[in-house]
Amino acid sequence: MWTIVHPISEKSPLHKFKSEDLLEKDTEFIAVIKAFDESFSQSVYSRSSYKAYEIKWGEKFTYLAKRDLKGISIYVGRIDETFEVDLN
Repeated sequence: MWTIVHPISEKSPLHKFKSEDLLEKDTEFIAVIKAFDESFSQSVYSRSSYKAYEIKWGEKFTYLAKRDLKGISIYVGRIDETFEVDLN
């Protein structure tokens, strides 16, 4: 799983918009990924679409990994948990 982050700086095309603006305009974000699968020796593609109402503004995913003497554990039951963070 990847988390794609687009920092909203002055150079971003999204800089002048607030989340309310994107919701009002029915904005849609499309992510296209091209990769190479070495096992099949071919290119693979993924395309996902996200509407503005699907985006969690000012939230981050909960860290799921824990390291101890036995190794690393991943708590997949919490994979959809997020927590609030301050937006700059």
